[in-house]
Amino acid sequence: MTSPLLLELKPNQWNLLNEVAELDREAFAEDGLTPANLVLLCHSGRIFILQEENVIIASAIFLPTDVFREFLLFSLAVRPSFRRQGKGGLLLQSILATLAREGCTRLILTVGPENQPALSLYTHRLGFRQIARLPDHFGPGKDRLLMEKVLIMADLPKTC
Repeated sequence: MTSPLLLELKPNQWNLLNEVAELDREAFAEDGLTPANLVLLCHSGRIFILQEENVIIASAIFLPTDVFREFLLFSLAVRPSFRRQGKGGLLLQSILATLAREGCTRLILTVGPENQPALSLYTHRLGFRQIARLPDHFGPGKDRLLMEKVLIMADLPKTC
């Protein structure tokens, strides 16, 4: 088995964008993104994938916010057969190091308060902290937790 490969997608990589859209539909059903949506997100933000043996096993979409050097984790999707194996954490740790090297100072995200696997990943493994509860953020009764991570040079892997 080969080591996972981190790639950042570009708008003209249709084969990969189609595969990310498929992964997104697996993860989020009717809320999944289309290849056309992903092209727009490539232009306005950044899409990273973790690829293993030519299969995309996880993707993460980051969008810049209106705060200088801050990004929003818009989406994290992990192929169901690869969940609970540390692949999402590996992808995010690699991206956090990349963004920190490039001068990003803060990341934010929202997560459903009932999503214990994601909360565990964000808080225990990656060091995010909850800064607010957003009532009805995704509609009536669909609260979200707003979380942040301040990036510092200590977040870079020791090999950097």
